[in-house]
Amino acid sequence: MKNVIVTGGCGFIGSNWIAKNVHKYRILNIDAMLTGSNPDNLMFHPDDPDDLFQFNVPVEASSHYSFLKEDISKLRPNQINFVPDAILNFAAESHVDRSITDPLSFAQSNVMGTANLLKIACRFPNVRFIHVSTDEVSAIFHWIQKISSKRAPTTTHAVHIQLPRPLPIIS
Repeated sequence: MKNVIVTGGCGFIGSNWIAKNVHKYRILNIDAMLTGSNPDNLMFHPDDPDDLFQFNVPVEASSHYSFLKEDISKLRPNQINFVPDAILNFAAESHVDRSITDPLSFAQSNVMGTANLLKIACRFPNVRFIHVSTDEVSAIFHWIQKISSKRAPTTTHAVHIQLPRPLPIIS
């Protein structure tokens, strides 16, 4: 069974990914539990993981799931309890009005948090880093391009267009 770190796993997209995949992977969910986080989203159905309308068991009940409450910009490698095969970064602050009134906190969380995850990912030689985010983080794509992209997209939209459908998480 493959090991996956999911950041922002209590947010809308991350929690749905975890609920759908907790049967397939060992998952470490790292979430700072900010305004977009809702642990009640973390439900799954143990009998039929493909039935999206019958989630009724907390993900914590799965032996494949663990949780770490931490801001990704402050995460340290020694807090990770396994060698990941993939890191899925869903963590981002995305409330547009707050990003205008307090842009530095968004830069700290979204940009510096992503940069810290990339630094941590470099410690694991074969890890696959997948970044799913809002447009507030588009500046970090220039760094990601230098590290891993051969197609070198230049905008968030270009990155989105070039992603394969469906997105393969772990091959």
